[in-house]
Amino acid sequence: MTAGLVGAAALWLLGAACSGQHIKDPDGDGERNSARPFSKLGPTEDRLSPRIGDHEDWRFVLPDKAGAMEMRISVGKWKESTLKGHVTIFTEVGDRIAEKELPEGAGTLKFKFDVETSMRYLVRFKATAGEGEYAVEVDWGEDPCSACTPNQECVEQKCVEKKEEPKERERPKPVVVGPPKPKPPPKPSGIDCSIVDARSAGAGSVLILSAGDNKGVKVGASGYVKGVKGGTFKVTSVYPSRSKANCALPPDKIQGNSSAVIEP
Repeated sequence: MTAGLVGAAALWLLGAACSGQHIKDPDGDGERNSARPFSKLGPTEDRLSPRIGDHEDWRFVLPDKAGAMEMRISVGKWKESTLKGHVTIFTEVGDRIAEKELPEGAGTLKFKFDVETSMRYLVRFKATAGEGEYAVEVDWGEDPCSACTPNQECVEQKCVEKKEEPKERERPKPVVVGPPKPKPPPKPSGIDCSIVDARSAGAGSVLILSAGDNKGVKVGASGYVKGVKGGTFKVTSVYPSRSKANCALPPDKIQGNSSAVIEP
């Protein structure tokens, strides 16, 4: 390689480094699949700096109870920020709930949105220029029924003793001889779908499937990942066009196999 080409290559590398285009995200949370949870012990503090390759931060929250959740994001609290960008809140099935611009210099963003206990919510902090620190406070709230004992049930956000159902005396069933019973209709075929997302959950994984109420999927239905031994799952939540299921296999055993069948 000639001296001129070496010099040109060096200048290109220097320019790329200064722009942050090829620099690896320094804190490892720059993608949705690497989102980290918010702290429950106090404010979650972090920073963004496109100059060093830190363009995005992803966090998630799994609510303790259903209802309204509040989130406050303070920018430049201790040191004035030069950040420009925005904060976006998504459901784990990809629905965009809210988005607001980051305040310039210093300020606080406030979000209030309805949540479900079976849904994980993702928050993306995206910087387009500048750098600075931010702190996030999540109003987790307290679930008044979390302390209910097995002999109690939650009624209007209070723990009350379960009422015993009166037992009916069993009556002897009459013996009737009649015509032979008709054969049951053939079992309907399964519902073909694809795996939208797979994330770790203990030793297994949680799957997001591309079929929901629109395909007649029901909570409790079982299914399997095509071409994966032991890749069975059970549906735990159903949405208009998506459903969520638990699988005993970890995500790395499922990757590359995006087809699945939900059994009726």
